[in-house]
Amino acid sequence: MELRPYQREALNAAKREWLAGVSRQVLVLATGLGKTVVFAALRDFLGIEKRVLAIVNREELAAQAADKIRKWNPTSQVGVEMGDSRSDPGDDFVVASIQTIGRANSTRLQQFNPDDFGLVIVDECHGAIADSYANVFHHFGFLEEQPTHKRLLFGVTATPDRSDGQGLVKYFDKIVYQMDIEEAINAGWLSAVRGFKINTSVDISKVHTRLGDFDQNELTKAVNTPARNDLVARNWLQYGEDRSTLAFTVDIQHAKDLASAFQNYGVLAQPVWGDDPHRKEKIASHKAGGIKVLTNCALLTLGYDDPNVSCIVMAKPTKSRLAFTQIVGRGTRLEEGITNLNDALEAGTPLRKKDCIVLDIADTVGKHSLISLPSLFGMGNLDLKGRSVAAAAKEISKAREEHPTIDFTALSSIDKLDSYIEEISLFKVTYAPEVVAHSKMQWVKTDMASYVLILPNKESVYIKQNFLDRWDVIGTVCGNRFSESDLPRVTDAFSFAENMISIYGKHLVTLLRRNSAWHKDKPSEDQISLMYRLRIPITEGLTKGQAHKIINQRLYSKFGVRPKVAASQKR
Repeated sequence: MELRPYQREALNAAKREWLAGVSRQVLVLATGLGKTVVFAALRDFLGIEKRVLAIVNREELAAQAADKIRKWNPTSQVGVEMGDSRSDPGDDFVVASIQTIGRANSTRLQQFNPDDFGLVIVDECHGAIADSYANVFHHFGFLEEQPTHKRLLFGVTATPDRSDGQGLVKYFDKIVYQMDIEEAINAGWLSAVRGFKINTSVDISKVHTRLGDFDQNELTKAVNTPARNDLVARNWLQYGEDRSTLAFTVDIQHAKDLASAFQNYGVLAQPVWGDDPHRKEKIASHKAGGIKVLTNCALLTLGYDDPNVSCIVMAKPTKSRLAFTQIVGRGTRLEEGITNLNDALEAGTPLRKKDCIVLDIADTVGKHSLISLPSLFGMGNLDLKGRSVAAAAKEISKAREEHPTIDFTALSSIDKLDSYIEEISLFKVTYAPEVVAHSKMQWVKTDMASYVLILPNKESVYIKQNFLDRWDVIGTVCGNRFSESDLPRVTDAFSFAENMISIYGKHLVTLLRRNSAWHKDKPSEDQISLMYRLRIPITEGLTKGQAHKIINQRLYSKFGVRPKVAASQKR
């Protein structure tokens, strides 16, 4: 077995930070990129001789983790501490469920002498805010202000952001490496994703929010209707291409009723849920190609590994980016035997699975902010019309470069991109509400959680939210480079960045303010000349301030460096 290039990069990053003294690390890899492989190889890669504890949060994940560890460590002894299963003191690796060892003063936890362990791995660590994890971390000394031990806490996740707004910074110090779903798809490590938006007549605008997502009882009453379920089934018949499919529902009854809707059209569909007595048989049949559609409730979101799945039906509306990302990840794994999709396509390799289809069931949401497939890629809730999400993202990115003053988040359909551009005034200069509220400078919002401030001489200052729910700043002002990490609020990031600008470039402050008087003047001759060279159209009524922003955004799009936090953390 060989490590993929990015897996080796991740291990090298972990080792580099470990040697630098970072003992509480996070690895972020999109679903399907092999997080388990990385942590299975980590002990030998770091040269740790002591025992390893791997903590999982579901029965299925325990079996998968133990199996993967055995494959990568064939001479090591691997035990499982979960339910009726007991590990052995001689086990080199112990895979334990958090439910088994996470209770306060648990004898199952106390049996593990911290001094015997050099590495504690937390799978799906975005859930590590729970008290059960704190009990484990306390036992192993990871909550000490000045640790006296030499022990590594290594969290792995595909979705480090949490729907309840709590970050991981409480227990982890640094994300040492990350590759998100978009980067992985573009690089060929995951399947391409195509999306269809299915509009319904159901109104969920009055459904309340509980703990960051829709109230389940209210939501199921609104969406579990014969008409909506029938619409889902009919659209699957039209767009699903008879693919191996997972449909995600609000609750058990919704799963049962949606399965019945599929069955009405002769589709082999079955519902499945946590304590379903026939769960294992149904899942096995689906993996073997017998059952075509599994409608599930809160079961197959985490840890379900079936590369044959190539269609996802999102019949459960959600406000949780975390949940939606996990769900889409069930369909992005490459088929067995294929390492890189781009390489396989270039070589002409016959493929059973070239992409994954996602059916977004879109209800009327009113003021609710709903997560959809395009929104995961910073494109709002537009209809992809079956197009590749990566291709659409590139198309919109190109449009943003050519028309830097247009807000594309209101675009409703990818096939209306050209007409949408024509309808919008190219010189309507607007700023994001949070920029207006917390800054007096001309910050441009570049995606869901990042901003750029263009300075003369091709210099820039960037602000970006990281996956610990903190804010990072990096910039250059008059040749002076500066950076700051893990600021608690975006207001702190704006404040820090603008303070650095006033220190290194005090003469630039008036130039960068949004409401300076010069903005209303006519464009200068130099501006007009530069606009001609950049092929920017000049219209009647153009102001000096508008020209300034348009020119700088065009220069940014053509020549600007766009540092990603992920890239900086891979160094």
